[in-house]
Amino acid sequence: MLARAGNLLQAEHLLGTLPETDSSRIEVVGLLAKVYAQQGRIDEAQALWLKALERDPSNIYVLSALTLCAYHRKPRLEQFVWRYTWLLIAVVLWFLLAIAAMVSTML
Repeated sequence: MLARAGNLLQAEHLLGTLPETDSSRIEVVGLLAKVYAQQGRIDEAQALWLKALERDPSNIYVLSALTLCAYHRKPRLEQFVWRYTWLLIAVVLWFLLAIAAMVSTML
């Protein structure tokens, strides 16, 4: 409920203060990992989801979360291209202008 309202720090604090019997439950570990992921702390989230996976290797939710962690951690060519499109266009234009200047000096 706290995390849905955007109170990620309060949710993290509440989940971290649960007794050992509750904090080791796979649901609690998963919720805390989700809070970490929403905060951008992907490495910590992944570590918790791996801990949950050790307890329940067939948990589809945990496997799906780990897949998303891998996606966000791995640099992708498409992300690079979209992020730096302006730079790529500028380099291509500069190259074309340089070639045009060379051709015009030869004439």
